[in-house]
Amino acid sequence: MAANSVSFSPLASARAKFVLLGAAGVLEHRVARSVRSLKHFEHINTDLSDNSGEGRTVHRGPGARERLIRDMRHWFFSRKKNHGFLLQGFPADTFEATLLDEWLDCRDESLSGCLWLDMSRDEALSQARRRVACRDHGQVAYVEAGETHQCELCGATMSDDSEQAVAEVDTWFAERAAVAEQTAAYYRERGQLFRFDASRTSFEEVAGVAAAVTVDR
Repeated sequence: MAANSVSFSPLASARAKFVLLGAAGVLEHRVARSVRSLKHFEHINTDLSDNSGEGRTVHRGPGARERLIRDMRHWFFSRKKNHGFLLQGFPADTFEATLLDEWLDCRDESLSGCLWLDMSRDEALSQARRRVACRDHGQVAYVEAGETHQCELCGATMSDDSEQAVAEVDTWFAERAAVAEQTAAYYRERGQLFRFDASRTSFEEVAGVAAAVTVDR
């Protein structure tokens, strides 16, 4: 079975709402891509470029925190109630996590859970060296040595993207890993954290755990 052919069926529920937390890697990429075709469901990644084709984006950038929160709030209250979502990059810290909880309460909704794909820096770097990308559309994939992968938007063979991927991993562990741990602790205290060892856990295991989550509202 191809790596990107499995639908993350537990999220097919129009009411399922997840935060995806962790450094970029094979498992994170597969979970995120698997929700793209689901109806009544949105994938928001605040770390991607506009033309990536990997999900709707809201940009971060220098001095952009207030704008990001404003844009995310606008998206949240504009979406149809109880439509599901998978959020990446937001919330990035406990302050943003608190805001998201407040927004959910305003609409009498609740978060299904936080999927914490935990991984060591060494493992993240190892996976980063396997990344390829389409330069025109920003789509990425992870391949084994000697394999190739085609962009779904233009059909072109993706080129090596390991240098950029390694830089992103370095940035993650230098600037965001500690904050992500605090965000994970926030959700752990609320009984909403599902931690996975991203170097050992399969996609099917993540999907199975998500399937067992009861969506109350």
